[in-house]
Amino acid sequence: MTFQAFLVVLHIAGVVLGVGAATISDILFLRVMRRQQLSVDELQIMKILGRVIWTGLALLFASGFGILISMGINNADLLSHAPAKVLVKLCITVIVFLNGLALHWYIHPLLEKLSQQFDTGILFSRKGLMFTSGGLSIASWWTALILGAWRGLDQPFWIILGAYALFVLASITGAHVVSRWILKRSGLHPSHIPETNV
Repeated sequence: MTFQAFLVVLHIAGVVLGVGAATISDILFLRVMRRQQLSVDELQIMKILGRVIWTGLALLFASGFGILISMGINNADLLSHAPAKVLVKLCITVIVFLNGLALHWYIHPLLEKLSQQFDTGILFSRKGLMFTSGGLSIASWWTALILGAWRGLDQPFWIILGAYALFVLASITGAHVVSRWILKRSGLHPSHIPETNV
């Protein structure tokens, strides 16, 4: 196996880890919302999935730059010589990283509180952030997978980036629609929830 082939394997592994962990994490959170209960075990699973996502992101980032270097593309001519889909994947990597920081600093502490005592006030006050972040994460990881698998994709950078942006918008919109449907089925409405200072 050549070094470049090894980097490709690492790249694929990073995407697979990210896609799998992000998808399972979102499904688990939807289950938590439906049950209106977050157990300590479920919280631990979410933490493990978070670490898997960070591992996948690290592999994706390191192997991506390694592949570019092995192709003879350095920082000076990266923008002019790298394939458009590779540049979009680099943008996605940065977005996933920033979204991961938001998850770590704002959402995980809320999940800690919910695991100790499930407070619907906390859920309603932060559900917009939670589902926006979740929709962004899953759309980004699946786009990275699609771009990696789509051989022969030869579209301009802005076309691919625009398609990704539309996919993200649809994913976030879908996440909010699903959240409202679940809460409605659970008999909950914002007007029925006491205000919280969290």
